[in-house]
Amino acid sequence: MAALHERNGCALQGAVALLQAVDGVVPVLHANAGCGAALGRGRPLPSTALLEKQVVFGGTSRLREQLKNAVQVQAGTLFGVLAGCVPEVIGDDVPAMLKEAREQRFPAFSVAVPGFGGHGWSGHAAAARALLEHAALAAPSPEAVPADVNLLGLVPGLDPDWEADLDEVAAVLAEAGLVARRLAGEGTAAWQAAARSRASLVLSPWGETAADWLEREHRVLRVDLGWRPVGSADAALLLER
Repeated sequence: MAALHERNGCALQGAVALLQAVDGVVPVLHANAGCGAALGRGRPLPSTALLEKQVVFGGTSRLREQLKNAVQVQAGTLFGVLAGCVPEVIGDDVPAMLKEAREQRFPAFSVAVPGFGGHGWSGHAAAARALLEHAALAAPSPEAVPADVNLLGLVPGLDPDWEADLDEVAAVLAEAGLVARRLAGEGTAAWQAAARSRASLVLSPWGETAADWLEREHRVLRVDLGWRPVGSADAALLLER
């Protein structure tokens, strides 16, 4: 029996888990059929299901077809194309394909997350960075609740208790009068508003890439803790930081 919470996996798995945890975002796999079957887990997961034909002749036309279908049948405000091993090996120009899609007003972005390129944690980091950069492509959402601190680094699907951990960190920050923006588990409006937060709290190495981008592009102060706080001593250190 497969474990309820998969602790090992490829970069594609970590990226899928994050996008599925953000309301309004639809992940679209650009990968072989086996990846779609393994990662769908009973949930609708659009996939190009690449076969030998695409390996020989390229898969961008198949991606174009699948993206158009996904936009028509999936309820979402932002579509994240996740490129797995096959398109990375054969050299599909996915960014050019997505540029074409955006010119046709499809709210879509791409992330290269081949399984040979890293594990699920690194896939989460890459997807979080890309989602922050491209969230503005989604239709304008109702204004997110103003927040002081972005929470980065807890990984849906790989950290078993990520939702409860985010709630507890937010509760600790509230003791100091700070409002937290959880991001994972929230909608696209929260990701659109992340650049207006005062700081980003990094709770693991897998939040560093996104926090660095926010600091570099939007001057959102990066505050490193590096781990999820456990107990009163960690909570005190968190508030001190």
